[in-house]
Amino acid sequence: MFDFKFWKKVSLANATVEFYENDEYLAFDSSQCMPPEPMINARVGLNNLKPNQKLIMLNHKNPLGLLPSVKPYYDIQTTQKDGLFWLVFTKIKEHSNFDEACKDHP
Repeated sequence: MFDFKFWKKVSLANATVEFYENDEYLAFDSSQCMPPEPMINARVGLNNLKPNQKLIMLNHKNPLGLLPSVKPYYDIQTTQKDGLFWLVFTKIKEHSNFDEACKDHP
């Protein structure tokens, strides 16, 4: 698990994991979660980004089911590090809120 001890903990509705933030990033670690929790938490995070903030997602695998629904709106940088996938989402286009219950996901 990534250590966010120097980051501010934030409470986000519908999240199933803890979220943390600093001025530049909102972040969460879903590496211990089972689907669909990583997708739910990613959408919660994306819906709660402040202007100019980026989202960091740590996950045990590359969340391929999530990416098509958010890729039109975010640049997504993916790196494998310490056995985890680190994804950084940077907004490139405005969008309405993503369905956090993932009902729009096949």
